[in-house]
Amino acid sequence: MKRRREINSMRRISAEMVEISKGQNQIRERQKEVGKKCKEIRKETEKLKRETDVISKQSAANQLRLDLMFQIVKARADNDSAKDAHLTQTLRFVAPNSSLLFFQFIELLMAKTRIGEKASF
Repeated sequence: MKRRREINSMRRISAEMVEISKGQNQIRERQKEVGKKCKEIRKETEKLKRETDVISKQSAANQLRLDLMFQIVKARADNDSAKDAHLTQTLRFVAPNSSLLFFQFIELLMAKTRIGEKASF
């Protein structure tokens, strides 16, 4: 009788050990999944940081271009051709690929100021 209880106890303990082992394996698998997700999140975070930096730099460059454009408009309104020429060259240097668009914008502003309209955005 005692022997039978010992055998049953051993079987129960063995079954519990199998269940514990299964649980541990499931935990390991979930940890691997969480690790993969964390790695993906870190990659996405780095990508977003780089994109944010690019956007920030573009924004700063656009602000510089706009500042130059308005200084050019003011110089032209003041008939200061030397300052106009200097600022225009600076703008062409700062914005080589988009100069035509900016100068069309300036010409539109100048046309509005010549006919007495208030330039609006």
